[in-house]
Amino acid sequence: MSAAQLRTYQLQLDAMELRQQGVRKNQELCAGVSDKMLDALVPSIAQAARLGDEQARACYLDRGPLYDARSLIKHPESLRNYGNAASALIDSGLAAGDWRVVDLLQQAYEPGAQSLLAGLIGADPVQHYRYLKLYRLGAEPHRVAQLDRQLEAIASNLSPGQLVEANEWAQTTLRQNFKDSSTQTTPPGWDSCEF
Repeated sequence: MSAAQLRTYQLQLDAMELRQQGVRKNQELCAGVSDKMLDALVPSIAQAARLGDEQARACYLDRGPLYDARSLIKHPESLRNYGNAASALIDSGLAAGDWRVVDLLQQAYEPGAQSLLAGLIGADPVQHYRYLKLYRLGAEPHRVAQLDRQLEAIASNLSPGQLVEANEWAQTTLRQNFKDSSTQTTPPGWDSCEF
């Protein structure tokens, strides 16, 4: 083999070793976990979300019962429970000034979004703009230009009245609920279920 091929194979082997280390670490972490414990995972996340845990709220809104697909098959009613709980979790997240909820909503309202939350609330360009505008108002300086470009693209499909109303809503919501905070809790690629 050539030197370049050897380097490629070495990089692949190194990557496999890292994955194996991760698998071993997860196996150690999950040693002794019973089926009963696994069955309680999604209901526990939902309960923590209802009690105000911000990370659990983001995780449950984003993945809900899909967090454990095996459990979803056993408990299909968990989808109905998710649908019933989502609105209150959204309201509590906004009231608490939780940027995770804002980011999840701006993504879910985007036309073409495929998340569980998007399936529940449906695509809505006005709501997408509204939540993206709120997110932009709290964004760190290095993210502003990209968000402004996104807002401009969305705005081209909205009426002037819709834009005025959405901008006013975003300003009011920021002032009332998002004091002294920024979107730093939602860096690009953030994982809603990273506990």
